[in-house]
Amino acid sequence: MRLLLRHAELTLPDLRKALDALPEGERLTSDEIDNAIKVLIEQNWLIRLEANDVVSYKANFQRKTGSGSEKPAPRRRNASPVARGVWEALEAKDKNELRQD
Repeated sequence: MRLLLRHAELTLPDLRKALDALPEGERLTSDEIDNAIKVLIEQNWLIRLEANDVVSYKANFQRKTGSGSEKPAPRRRNASPVARGVWEALEAKDKNELRQD
């Protein structure tokens, strides 16, 4: 998610390349990447785009529930470990950056 927040939009090959550049302990397998993308799309955190047979993804800044409600959907406690880990890491980084300011 952090990569997609830093870039307006990434194609799947570019996303995989960026993830492969992470330190070894932070890298995800291909299956983990596919699963994380699937879960994040289902939870409306990501938007999948397709143009000219090129698939790309971008962060959904207008995250909403499926009911058409204007309220953001609450974080799910039963989210996959990958999705939970993504958001926990982002939140920890944000807290650390706020402390440094």
